[in-house]
Amino acid sequence: MYMVLPSGINAQHVGTFWMLPLDATTTGNVVPRVPATFQRIGPEATPLLTQAMERNDPAEVYQRFATGRCCYASQTGIALAGFQPIADIVIDCVLTLRRPWLRGRPGIPEQLVMDIRRAVFGDAARAWLAVLTREN
Repeated sequence: MYMVLPSGINAQHVGTFWMLPLDATTTGNVVPRVPATFQRIGPEATPLLTQAMERNDPAEVYQRFATGRCCYASQTGIALAGFQPIADIVIDCVLTLRRPWLRGRPGIPEQLVMDIRRAVFGDAARAWLAVLTREN
């Protein structure tokens, strides 16, 4: 038996699932290293946000705002609060079709990744895995 999984060559990162282990100790109080304000920003901040995201092209940031998305927290801030990234959603080519795909992060138990995949994609995830898995 072998699996034909998405190539990852032309995969587009869409988002990350984070988890807060409720049985872990908290990180305590996080002290800001620079002055910061918490506010909602809009398309007018695209150039600054593009730079902060370390992107060369602001088109992706403009597209995010065009779909009604908001920007509130940094991944560093989320990690400092005790959350850990567990899986990424990417758009990838599977059997010549572009579709969302969930990839577990290194060191994350496969059962946890499967639970997220089932919660997000339902039985469609199982159907795709069946298509991608076949016996010799």
